[in-house]
Amino acid sequence: GFGIDGFRLDAVRHTPPAFFDAQMDQPGPTVSVGDLLPSLHALRPNLAAFGEDLTSTPWELREYAKTGMNLADFPFKFAINNVFNSAGFGDLGGTFSNLPGTEPATGLVYAQGGLGSTVGIAFVQSHDEGPPQSDNLAHALMMARPAQPIVYFDGLNIQPGNWGHFPRPGRYDALGAGGDTLLRQLDARARFARGVVVNRFVSPNLYVFERVVQGSGLLLVGLNLRGDLTALTETVDTAFAPGTLLEDLSGQRPDVVVDPNGRVTLTVPSNSVPGNSHNARGYGLYAPKAPAAAKGAAAVELVDDATGAALSTATI
Repeated sequence: GFGIDGFRLDAVRHTPPAFFDAQMDQPGPTVSVGDLLPSLHALRPNLAAFGEDLTSTPWELREYAKTGMNLADFPFKFAINNVFNSAGFGDLGGTFSNLPGTEPATGLVYAQGGLGSTVGIAFVQSHDEGPPQSDNLAHALMMARPAQPIVYFDGLNIQPGNWGHFPRPGRYDALGAGGDTLLRQLDARARFARGVVVNRFVSPNLYVFERVVQGSGLLLVGLNLRGDLTALTETVDTAFAPGTLLEDLSGQRPDVVVDPNGRVTLTVPSNSVPGNSHNARGYGLYAPKAPAAAKGAAAVELVDDATGAALSTATI
């Protein structure tokens, strides 16, 4: 058979937490059959399971997190809806710059506008609800955060923009149809979005943060929420070595070089362009530029040491 990697548990709030993992002094009704998740993990230890609980109430989220499941990150979804539907008037930096911290009353960890990465499964849209107006910017933020992201895709079976349809349309370019916006974000995440988050510049319109591993920079992210056609420029500290050449993996801006003091000047594109208000590509994803072959040259070329003639792979 095809096998199974995990479960998405719909509307878990309608099922007592004890059904998923019974514990002492657990709130909610008692159940005659429980411990579903421990039983499943005994069969497949790496099984993924996340629950949909449409709330931001910490007490309720905690009880389901205690069963061992991850949770669809509705606190993050509510935050992105608020900021990225604001036509540029939301508080981008103030909403998403909080570093990991424990909510005192419940012990839940929150970070960057949502649940911590050990619990939350971040999403921008789903079969129930469409994305905010600044869809591209919301996805860029989600892809650069530590928490596991999910990109909703309907298999190109639903007309894009038909928000009256249920299930809702998915992200049409999730696999590259119609453009590489999301593929570029995914590439940046897969290759460089590791390590802790270090805030580099925080304001309502511009938020710059860096992903850092053991003191070394990997990915520098700039997000521009400003509502008009204005790119934003800022010089920030980084954990990259002086002289490092950084490439914007979104493909929008030229390369930049880290100065002798470890600082770099970024210009983050406007999130609006003529004909597209508040949903252009108002972000930059800067990472060390990988070596590339010179134009017209093979990436690897073998040469006969005696004659200097190139050796073909057939000869080898």
